[in-house]
Amino acid sequence: MFGESLEEVYDGVGACSSQDGSTFLDLFDADEYAECRVDNLYYPFTSKEEWEVADYLLHSSLSMAAIDEFLKLSMIQRLHLSFKNTKELRSRAEMLPSGPSWKCQTISSIHPTKYPIRLFWRDPVECLESLFSNPLFHDKLDFIPRRVYKTAEQLLHVYSEWLTGDSAWEMQTRLPRGATVLSTVLSSDKTNITTMTGARVAHPLLLGLSNICIKTSPFTMASYLQFGDNFWHPARTCSITLGQLAGIMVNPDDLEAYFEACADSRLNGVHAPFWMDWPLADPSIFLTPESLHHWHKEFYDHDLQWCIVVIGAQELDFRFSILQPTTGRGHRDIQCYIIGLISGAAPRHFVIAICVLMDLRYLAQCPAPDDNILACINQSLSTFHKHKDVILTLGARMGTKKPIENWHIPKLELLQSITSSTHKVGALIQWSADATEHAHISEIKEPARQTNNNDYDPQICRHLDQEEKLRHFAIATLLKNHPASHDPNLGPKTFLKRTTWTMEMNRKRTIREQHCSRT
Repeated sequence: MFGESLEEVYDGVGACSSQDGSTFLDLFDADEYAECRVDNLYYPFTSKEEWEVADYLLHSSLSMAAIDEFLKLSMIQRLHLSFKNTKELRSRAEMLPSGPSWKCQTISSIHPTKYPIRLFWRDPVECLESLFSNPLFHDKLDFIPRRVYKTAEQLLHVYSEWLTGDSAWEMQTRLPRGATVLSTVLSSDKTNITTMTGARVAHPLLLGLSNICIKTSPFTMASYLQFGDNFWHPARTCSITLGQLAGIMVNPDDLEAYFEACADSRLNGVHAPFWMDWPLADPSIFLTPESLHHWHKEFYDHDLQWCIVVIGAQELDFRFSILQPTTGRGHRDIQCYIIGLISGAAPRHFVIAICVLMDLRYLAQCPAPDDNILACINQSLSTFHKHKDVILTLGARMGTKKPIENWHIPKLELLQSITSSTHKVGALIQWSADATEHAHISEIKEPARQTNNNDYDPQICRHLDQEEKLRHFAIATLLKNHPASHDPNLGPKTFLKRTTWTMEMNRKRTIREQHCSRT
């Protein structure tokens, strides 16, 4: 069917098979202390005012000792709070309705380790149910695959969110009529727990739903071994990879021999990929290009280094001397000026090669690219391959001691998958690792600062559990107690937007206070 928006939607999707599910407030009212909240909505706190004090203290960066001192102040004691110290405060927070529970599993290893290998985890299905039932997402969810066009003649296909890509449509054709696809996004990357030393690291696995909105899309990444040319290599499909693994006749426990055998097939040594028994899963599709590391980091690691060799480090240092230590944001800032800086100072073909790669990055970040934009991306990549030899001729591709005479650059090879991945999974900017990198701060580094710097992992999990309880309790009490929630003239969408705004203002206030306390 077609509407004024020039969309073709997949018919017969998202049928409701039962009304037996539990909503966010149903789960809140099913808690073991739900009866106590009939008379006092803010139980285990005595009132709304006491809950606000508790919420503020638990979200603050104050230490346990500082909170104890605060609660001893004469003015605070006149409030007759039900908790007298931090221990009692946290005990009450533990009584709040909880989400998916944390579990711990010790993993045995035939190889010696400095510390026991412990896996802290939550049931991913319970996490998805929690995301799915969150009222703040009630008008942010989409379940229907669609094809979007710019013209009624359907000549110009537009790709934005995941459901506008070809893979969502193809996946839906392989499911029973009425079935609903929840696209799970998994993201994993190593991060340092401590800021002063890298001795302790975490490997968080973050989970999200691409059904929610285009801005909440963590990423995963893939790598290849044949690099730098303009030859299109066959996709690493599920069947090809599993077939290669089956052909390796070496015991995976013999690490050195197994890794050596895997190298011939360009495999990374994992004998049982996590996706091997996932229905409809294909790593050549769900391992998408990623802007932060594959494009912006590629610019800093390669393009910028070529420019430094060609026009001199002194010129670049002068132009960018006011930059702070470079981060992902710094890489993008440099890209805004690099073409103007090298124009006239570098050979013409070198400038063209750098310029078309910049064109490619800007075009690839389009939130809703169409077929014309994808054609321009392919043209930019083709132009780079036409002019790239000048980079080697100038000796700009330098190693540690001497120029490198090849194009073995994995990130450069990955640029060739931009257009094909966009066709399959929608705009690639939604899979950027920016959200993941920020989550490392909020989910790992900030909680680690609240610990006693010993045995980080369980303390981080307790902190995350407490944060989730506070967040859900704030939403539930606002929904149940706010006058707007009972106003028939004010729809739930408007009320939830106001609720979200209130929580966001509180969150920003807490962040400002934590920043001030550290500075």
